[in-house]
Amino acid sequence: MIETVKHLIGSGGSSGFGSRSTAEHVTVNCDLKSLTAIITGATSGIGAETARVLAKRGARLVIPARSLKTAEETKSRILSEFPDAEIIVLHLDLSSLASVRRFVADFESLHLPLNILINNAGKYAQKHAISEDGVEMTFATNYLGHFLLTKLLLKKMIETAEQTGVQGRIVNVTSVIHSWFSGDMLQYVADISRNNRNYDATRAYALSKLANVLHTIELSRILHKMDANVTANCVHPGIVRTRLTRDRDGLITDLVFFLTSKLLKSVPQAAATTCYVATSPRLRNVSGKYFSDCNEARTSKSGSCNLKAQRLWTASELLVSPASTPNVYQTFKYCSLTKDAMYLRPSEMANAQKAFTIENLRTLAKQSFRCLVVPVRLRRAIKKYLREEDDPHIRKKVRQLSESFQEIKDANLLLPETTAKRLADSMNSVEAKRWKLQTVYGDSGLRYRDGETAAYVASRMPAAYSVCFRILTEIRRRLPDFKPTRVLDFGAGTGSGFWAVQEVWPKCAQKVNIVEPSQSMQRAGRNLLQGLKDLPLIHGYTSLLSLSQELNKKCRILNNKSERKHELVVASYVLGEIPSLKDRITMVRQLWDLTDDLLVLVEPGTPHGANIISQMRSYILWMENRKLRKKEKAEIGKEVLDLKSGAHIVAPCPHDGKCPLENTGKYCHFVQRLQRTSSQRSYKRTKGVPLRGFEDEKFSFVVFRRGQRPREPWPLDNIKLETLKEMRANRKPEDLEIDYEEFIKTQVVEVPYIDPRAQDSDITDEDEDELVVEEEEEEEGGGEGTDEDEVQVEEAEEEEGSGRASVGGGWGRIIFPPFRKGKQVTLDMCVPTNEEGSEGAFERRVITKSKNPHLHLQAKKSFWGDLWPLTTQQQDSTKDKKKVDAEWCRPDQDQKWGAWP
Repeated sequence: MIETVKHLIGSGGSSGFGSRSTAEHVTVNCDLKSLTAIITGATSGIGAETARVLAKRGARLVIPARSLKTAEETKSRILSEFPDAEIIVLHLDLSSLASVRRFVADFESLHLPLNILINNAGKYAQKHAISEDGVEMTFATNYLGHFLLTKLLLKKMIETAEQTGVQGRIVNVTSVIHSWFSGDMLQYVADISRNNRNYDATRAYALSKLANVLHTIELSRILHKMDANVTANCVHPGIVRTRLTRDRDGLITDLVFFLTSKLLKSVPQAAATTCYVATSPRLRNVSGKYFSDCNEARTSKSGSCNLKAQRLWTASELLVSPASTPNVYQTFKYCSLTKDAMYLRPSEMANAQKAFTIENLRTLAKQSFRCLVVPVRLRRAIKKYLREEDDPHIRKKVRQLSESFQEIKDANLLLPETTAKRLADSMNSVEAKRWKLQTVYGDSGLRYRDGETAAYVASRMPAAYSVCFRILTEIRRRLPDFKPTRVLDFGAGTGSGFWAVQEVWPKCAQKVNIVEPSQSMQRAGRNLLQGLKDLPLIHGYTSLLSLSQELNKKCRILNNKSERKHELVVASYVLGEIPSLKDRITMVRQLWDLTDDLLVLVEPGTPHGANIISQMRSYILWMENRKLRKKEKAEIGKEVLDLKSGAHIVAPCPHDGKCPLENTGKYCHFVQRLQRTSSQRSYKRTKGVPLRGFEDEKFSFVVFRRGQRPREPWPLDNIKLETLKEMRANRKPEDLEIDYEEFIKTQVVEVPYIDPRAQDSDITDEDEDELVVEEEEEEEGGGEGTDEDEVQVEEAEEEEGSGRASVGGGWGRIIFPPFRKGKQVTLDMCVPTNEEGSEGAFERRVITKSKNPHLHLQAKKSFWGDLWPLTTQQQDSTKDKKKVDAEWCRPDQDQKWGAWP
């Protein structure tokens, strides 16, 4: 009541201005010369008056408009009053995201600064309509177009503020009507963007204005975290009759405005608050506020909710992302159901709205390879290199190399697991043979001579390549938009990691830095690459110190700190060569400093190798969490919080908490089977001992990514899982009918014979009997169900599923070989215990066919290292938690795992 009286009499507030103040009055002492302002909706009403007053104060104006003719008329009116004004007219349709992007491109081509952005345009749509982007028209015009416009112009505003020292101002014009909206805003947008069943023009308008308020709150918070010299505020101009209601002109509208005439403002009065917030020196560093009548005011309860603001921001980022064409309904539905909003990369959000189905879960969960075959061009390169070396003693050196690795493995097994200080002392006898710390950075390289290098290429390179390929392939599957252009391969050896990068992301890498202290290894790596086409720019260094010095030099010359960063950093089989824990930590810290996105660490799958990975995992997460806590305490964020602050694990861990295997006597490792190349079969064969056509490489690894772990739907949420009894009851009669003629046709399939020697130069007549042939799995009889049920479930599977197994949560990792007994499958898994992925635990789950035939089939076909879908509401009937102890794994696990898969 008091506020209404103050409004009616025009009483001034703390600013000295009130409801009767005009735009010219509040800017009387402002000099806006040399400033540039963009004002949307400036062709009529409040926007036109705002543009006129800012032009009078000397500002350069950019007027975006759907109708260039109307904009030119506005420009002519202003120039007739202020001939010296500088006004630029550009085309913009806020309901079209493509038009917004074109406008920003046109503006940037003018090479002008940007000091003020006033998001004034608004629309009140009486009739339901959908924009070309699939969003309800009022929401698209009033909010979403302005969201994208602000997002694209924000960098320009920050740069202008840094160069000129003049604080940038973003003003979102909203309305007190935002308080009229109640309910789930994202759900309502989803509904009215789908159909007009629940559409109400006033409610849709109120929703769009509430979105403007929430946009201001979240934008202000992000600008503060970025420490940017730009503020964002929103204003309620007051009740004024403008062309906003042109779609609803008529007798009723005229009557309403007549009855409320005492509360109405004139257009100059309505523009006052906008001009005041955009120009007043008193509001320096004031951000995230809501103004009415030139004074700070209160928003509604919904308009001050940070959680709603974060959810809206998450959905908006997805909808405006150029990398995807998201389903609008599913996007808003997902964000409305999310309990706590998290910032996602646009590429991650673009996949968040993809629905999971029973049919695609198996494809998404599969991360293992039964048996990898080294690519033909690498096998040929190895054979060519070994022919050129022509070392008559290479078989002996291969045996010596294997014995040396076995000595190291045996020494590692004797290491005390809990005493880090005794680590180096326990390995002194081996260290004298193989390791030399050379630089202040703790670089340690395996000093290979030409003979040892040739032995490594012949025997170890295919296995090292296969492990790297397996890990990088999982990264590509789970992060489909990650395509590294700058790569660092530390401890590269003969280039196994680089070969894997080229196979997983062909023609993607542009610059590759390789660090390898052994000159012989570097020469071998170069020789292996001879004759290959489309190679990136490759630089080799003997130490991390020399690489850092070169990168620092480039940064100074180009004045660009990003020259130090690499999207992908790989360190495979190198940290174990550093006997000191302190030096390993120093090394990993330097690699992390050179990482812009992903850091991959790989070690042998031994207790010592897994312990190294666990230590580095704990250290990086602890270090980044400490940095985050310091930033939150100081309330300062130099980096963009949603992209680069903090760290999380992409693989293998499904969480960022303490490793549940610590102090249990067990260790996290995986295995990759590979077909031996002809070189391996030739040089590793010993007299009287038959050699298998394949070998199994155990490994431990971790993949770090900068930024907070995203939050995405869990795969089994909102999926109805039928029991075997329910599946049979719901089966349709026609599903039981068999078309025998069609069945016979599908069974008789001619498979053309392909001579493997024509495709693979490694295969000779003598080698053909050693080719690896994967055997079909034998199904155990007995138990519940029939083959008919099995076929029905299996036919529902799709080889190529849509979507991806996200990093955001909801997927466990099978960390030991699955165990089958009758119709039960027992899975030992590492799983997240909360939706944030900040904690994890070990779980043993028993999957039975009677309770869930679909998941039972998936469990039967799951392997060591695959993922497992989870739900936020875990089903007691499909799991059997066990205490973490030495009985996790069957006693014969390590001896009989060779039977896998």
